[in-house]
Amino acid sequence: MNRWKKRFGIIAIVVASVAIGAVISFALTRTSSSVPATVRTDLTFSPLVPAGNSVQSSDYSLGTSEDGTQTLMYKVIIGDSSVVVTQYAQPKQFVDVPEYKERFLSSVVNQTNAVQSSNGVIYTGVTDTDNRQIAVMLERGLLIFFNPSGELSDETWRTIGDSLTIEKTTN
Repeated sequence: MNRWKKRFGIIAIVVASVAIGAVISFALTRTSSSVPATVRTDLTFSPLVPAGNSVQSSDYSLGTSEDGTQTLMYKVIIGDSSVVVTQYAQPKQFVDVPEYKERFLSSVVNQTNAVQSSNGVIYTGVTDTDNRQIAVMLERGLLIFFNPSGELSDETWRTIGDSLTIEKTTN
């Protein structure tokens, strides 16, 4: 009888340890969406959004561009800086006419630098009108505009780019 109690105790400890390990593993590897469900359910494309601890995001909203294309807007917080991000699916012309991307980039941003991140190139530059820093990213079928609250370093842009991950949508 005492022997059975001992075996049962050992089995109970092993089962409890496995269960606790599974819960801890799930909690550590779980990736929660940073896009609120109310926005995510209406998205018609899979956006690039920040994940991880180096960059925070908030204020997600949907809109439409002048031609009726759905856009996703959110704010990125990194250190003391904030960046308003607007993105949408790349126009069909970007695929059909190879030179279109280059012409588009040169007309949108007076490019001063190209920052390589793990998710692609971020083209930084200044606006013609008020000499503010802006950035554009053309990756994974998306056109992404970044409007920072102040001038950001290449390292900060790289951190933002590295933090982006594709948010799969079902629509």
